[in-house]
Amino acid sequence: DFEDDSCEGMNESKVQESSSSLGEVAVIQLVIARIQRRIKYVADLTVQSPWLERVVIALILANCISLAAVDPMDDKCIHARCKALEACERVFTILFLLEIVLKATSFGLKAYVSNSW
Repeated sequence: DFEDDSCEGMNESKVQESSSSLGEVAVIQLVIARIQRRIKYVADLTVQSPWLERVVIALILANCISLAAVDPMDDKCIHARCKALEACERVFTILFLLEIVLKATSFGLKAYVSNSW
């Protein structure tokens, strides 16, 4: 009888540990869901802003100008102008990637990809 009582006590403590860890998992899931909703809310506000489209168009124009300023004969990129234009290209790439992430987050990836415009 003594062994049976001690085993039952161990099982109860395991159940309590298990239920407390399940409670912690539920809390973590709620926190993650709250963070995801907040990120989507910020993405929605940003995408719906009329300024986003203006900024993106300005970035496209600036990118076109920087592409036109590239010297095709400078293959090794030894001049300062070439290095500055390469840095600009990295910045443009990051900003356009940020636009993609914001719109995909706001609209959903499938809706963003399937939209022809």
